[in-house]
Amino acid sequence: MRTLAGCLLVVLTATVVVRSADPDLFHHDVGWILYTAGEMLDGSVLYTDILDENPPLVFWLNVPVVGAARALGLDPLMLFNLGVWLAVVGCTGLAVFVWRGPPRDDVTDVAWVLYSILLVTWVWLPTADYGQREHLLVVLVTPYVFTAARELSGRPVPPTLGLIVGVIAGLGVALKPYFAVIPLCIELMLIVQRRDLESLRRVEPWVLAFVQIAYLGSVLLFSSQYFDYLTFAWPVYNAYSVPIEWLRTETVTALVAALVVWCLPPTRFDRELRLAWLAAGLGALVLGYAQRKGWPYHFLPVLSCAAALVASVVVARAGSYRRALMWILVVASAGGLWVRYDQSYGPASREPSLNRVLSSIVTDRAPGEPILVLASTLNPAFPVVNLTGARWAHRFCCMWALPAVYDEQEKATMPFPYHDLAEMGEIERYAFEALIEDFATQRPALLIVDDGVSKFAFGRTGFRYLEYFLRDPRFARLFREYRLLTTLEVFQVYERIVRDPPGSRPHAAGEARE
Repeated sequence: MRTLAGCLLVVLTATVVVRSADPDLFHHDVGWILYTAGEMLDGSVLYTDILDENPPLVFWLNVPVVGAARALGLDPLMLFNLGVWLAVVGCTGLAVFVWRGPPRDDVTDVAWVLYSILLVTWVWLPTADYGQREHLLVVLVTPYVFTAARELSGRPVPPTLGLIVGVIAGLGVALKPYFAVIPLCIELMLIVQRRDLESLRRVEPWVLAFVQIAYLGSVLLFSSQYFDYLTFAWPVYNAYSVPIEWLRTETVTALVAALVVWCLPPTRFDRELRLAWLAAGLGALVLGYAQRKGWPYHFLPVLSCAAALVASVVVARAGSYRRALMWILVVASAGGLWVRYDQSYGPASREPSLNRVLSSIVTDRAPGEPILVLASTLNPAFPVVNLTGARWAHRFCCMWALPAVYDEQEKATMPFPYHDLAEMGEIERYAFEALIEDFATQRPALLIVDDGVSKFAFGRTGFRYLEYFLRDPRFARLFREYRLLTTLEVFQVYERIVRDPPGSRPHAAGEARE
């Protein structure tokens, strides 16, 4: 079993490295987070020079990743992917072997197979959402789920291990305030099952709570600007809330898995694990709907808990077929690696996807220079900026604020009823002025404009970014320096024909030109 698990580790490590070469598998959120971490290393101040609605922990955690990549001469995206993989290996190993407890021959095979299945699941299940905060949550909270299962079996976790598990889970939960619902559901399950409060004597929940308090104190001390910006950004972010279908694919999958498992009689190997993963899955289900966005990665924890639940039951009943399961995992992962390699380096890798074509244009026409994309989503600006080493020419990650300041009737009106400067509310006026100011100070070498009929968060609309900003004489004057270079799908690519002298660097966002 150990030999097969070692082979699986090698195959999965190669998979993570190879997937890093495919620009279409870099999640745009991850690209923006890594870029922001690099800007922070260069002296930019989060929530002042760079504006983002996310709490600062995810940026803080990635500053050393980008710093190490620079020191070693490596691609930050690849180093990030490998860092997540090391977290998967470490957290899953800690979880399974803490649950196993002292060496016991009767659970050795069960532990190795369960460990291997979770490794494969945590690598392949997220697909393009690999490294998203929901993926990190699942990885970091896994030891907490297994220690809860061990508590149910009447084998308390040693305090030192409880401390480690609590810190790890605390970091995962701190990534988003919504994430606290998963450990809350786990603790509630323990109280209900034991019919007392003895489970609260454990170290893990108190350490987890302490990490949240310490994190809040750190934000107040080192990044208090976040709360000022949050009062501005929250109404905009909240405007993206949409009605979510209750019977989503992820929900149905999780519910079916839970129903099937519930109908099966438990064994001594999976009795407690089933309850722990069911509790975590319930919390993950609440988490997905509580965010009110309906984005697939918000429901990744639900699918992950369902997969872990099924894996626990299958391994517990596999008996003499456990070695066959290990061979299937190794062969299937090797096959997946070959497919991923072909997509990254084979003929399919040369197919002109939008990210690849834009990256080649940026590398050819604006190497190392600032670029700007007018779109209401981070893609394709990120990961194109990461892939090319370009600089981003705006304090916001994208034009995400604009769809929120127009109601549905306005979005559907033709011609589009743009607000005049005097009609704009505080949020729209700030977003409008910030774009023009950054456009003037950064003077991007390339301006890429989403001119599609349908735009993210706008829907089918007559809104046009250039029409919107060209109403302002300052933007119109600056735009005269640009010519249309090409059109790619719905994106118009403009090139600045008046360039700064070689070696000059545009002013930082917010600085005034002399």
